[in-house]
Amino acid sequence: MINSTNAVLNIYSQAASNWTWTVIGGSGTLYPQGASCDVYFTDFVRVQAQTNNRCGGGQSYTFYLLKNGYRSYKIYPNPASNKLTVDFEHKELAEARLYDISLFDDKENLVKRFDVVGAQKVNHFKT
Repeated sequence: MINSTNAVLNIYSQAASNWTWTVIGGSGTLYPQGASCDVYFTDFVRVQAQTNNRCGGGQSYTFYLLKNGYRSYKIYPNPASNKLTVDFEHKELAEARLYDISLFDDKENLVKRFDVVGAQKVNHFKT
């Protein structure tokens, strides 16, 4: 998360001679300058950078930029008893790496912690 709606992305690669920058999620405008790229967006943008060298394709990089304070998801019901649903406004945000989910009561005491990484390893999530 960043505090503004613009950022400068840089890729450090000694072998690359060409960089292709693309918006692949959300909405934004790119101004590529070789290994650097100025990005302007409203709330969320997913940017992919592909490096190339004289032998062909190279490394691919993905950047998720989210404006600080942007509510990119909805969690319901509240209060929940045994099932909690998380809906992401942009499906690309669901691809970002979550490590755990912590639930707190109204006094900010930890009620339950869910290990997302462990659940993914045993194929807990179907979609």
